Amino acid sequence: MIHYLIVDPVKRLVIHHRRAQGGLIETRMATHETLDLTPPGLRLPVPELFADRASDDDGA
Repeated sequence: MIHYLIVDPVKRLVIHHRRAQGGLIETRMATHETLDLTPPGLRLPVPELFADRASDDDGA
């Protein structure tokens, strides 16, 4: 496992643990940036995880 994400919906925060070269674990906390999950080559825009659902319900 290279990436491990913990999503906190209350704080609107993602804690990203990443295994680096040499087996070291890097940790960063993200709120407004885009996380680079390479490999496998995914980009995860953190704000999109917490989009307000109220606007989605208007058209349903």
